[in-house]
Amino acid sequence: MTDPRLTKLAKTLVHYSVKVKEGDWVLVYGEVTGLPLLREVIREVLHAGGRPNLLIESDEINEILLNEASEEQIQWISPIENLAYQQIDVLILSLIHI
Repeated sequence: MTDPRLTKLAKTLVHYSVKVKEGDWVLVYGEVTGLPLLREVIREVLHAGGRPNLLIESDEINEILLNEASEEQIQWISPIENLAYQQIDVLILSLIHI
């Protein structure tokens, strides 16, 4: 069962804070620990007629990358993420760790 507080927060984010409109490309970005909220945000983006994409971060994965990647690998920017940030209509960045 979904926490009603997360549903309410997702509705506030999508319908009032960023005002997702039908056809908007919405990039939802958050930490894996915030997955319950991210799930509700995706649901509300769909209800608003938006087209969501989800990017998930993980502190553990980031630590591996920083400890084991070369300088070149660390500085590399994914063409997929670059394209998304250039063309999205709406960015919802969740800094909430649940």
